[in-house]
Formats: sequence, C-alpha cells, structure tokens
Amino acid sequence: MKIRISFLELIAEAFFQSDIQEIISKIHTWGQTTGESAVEYEVDLSTAIQSLPVYREKIWGVIEEVSIKENFDLTTVFQASRIFHPILDEAVYSFSLAYVNHHKHTLEVAMKEMDELSVPVVRVTDDVGVLPLIGAIDTHRATILRDRTTERCLELQLERLVIDLSGVHMIDTMVAQKLFQVIQSLRLLGVKTLLTGMRPELAQTMVQLGISFDGIEVIGSLKDALKKLTITQT
Repeated sequence: MKIRISFLELIAEAFFQSDIQEIISKIHTWGQTTGESAVEYEVDLSTAIQSLPVYREKIWGVIEEVSIKENFDLTTVFQASRIFHPILDEAVYSFSLAYVNHHKHTLEVAMKEMDELSVPVVRVTDDVGVLPLIGAIDTHRATILRDRTTERCLELQLERLVIDLSGVHMIDTMVAQKLFQVIQSLRLLGVKTLLTGMRPELAQTMVQLGISFDGIEVIGSLKDALKKLTITQT
C-alpha cells in the first residue's frame, strides 16, 4: 500500500512540476526500488505489472471526469495526457527492467552457490579427500569440476583424492575429457587420484568412446578405496 501511495503522489506531483524530467527521474527510482522488492518477495513479473494498466485506466478516468466537470479545454486535456502517459510508461519500463536485472542477478548468485556445492571435495584424513559426483555432468559442470577441484585440493593440502562415480549414470566425450584434465592437473600438483564406483554401463560407455584408463588407479567401491588408503597410510 505504501508503494502504491508513493506512486500516486509522484503522479500528482507531476501535474504541478515544471520540470517533467525531474519527475521521470523519481519515477525511474521508484520503479527500480519496487522492481527489486518484487523479486525479493518472490512476486512473478506478470502479477507485479498487471496492476499498472489499472492505474492508467482509473487515473485517466478521473482526469476525464474532472475535465468534463470543470469544462477544461482540449489544450489542457492534451497537456495532462503528455504528462501522465510518459510517467506511467516510464514506471512500467523501469519496474520491468529492474525486476529482470535483479532476478537475473539472484539467479546468477544461486547458480554460483550450486556450482560450489556440485564439487564437494571432503577431507576424510589429513591428506586424503573424497569427491562424490552425483547426477548428470554437463559441459558447464565439468568445467566447474576441473577448476574447483584443483583449488580445493590445494586449500586442503591433499595428497590423494578419491573421485567416486557411483552416482553418475551418463558421460560423454567432452565430460570425460574434462574429468581426465582434472586428473592430469592434480597429478602435476602432486595429488594422486583414484576412481571408484564405476558402474558397468558407465565403464562400457567409456570403452566405446575409446577412453583409456592407463596410469589411473580404479577401485571398485569408495569403501574399498578408503580401506586401501587407510592400510597404506598405516
């Protein structure tokens, strides 16, 4: 209600303001603030802007009624029109633009957080970490995987990383290449990589794609890999 009242006050001010651009600037600020608030309150765009045409209809109806009652000439009516309609158009434009931009920014932040969570390198001992991969791995996620995994291994000062693929059902050539880039990058950093949880269909796909496992240690399950690493450390 406060937002609506402030909008009506700006429209009323426009009819007594000699500098229309100053009002347009205020309307732009109003639209930007309101658009961002609509995103924060999770109001969808169509619902948010559907009330704006109502303003046009009701307020212009009042202008028409007063013009007839007060017997205003056409020049006065046209002058009111030149003030009112640009203001409302600017309100719709600035509101929609702010809504879309803020919504886009919110999605980008959420996507960044999801990207961080999609590469959960977990330390299990002082120098051993586990990277459980779950779900589909597209090119975007594979790129995040490549970059974030090396960063996390350096942060945690890991010497060995177990990459568990038991939650991955499909893989293509591009993703496989990214995965092997991760392994090669870690090798250059002195981090030894083990692959576990290779499902039969996933292994078959890799063989069909001509992917070689030379130089890469593959262990049946994450449990066996951790057991072996524990014994080796002991």
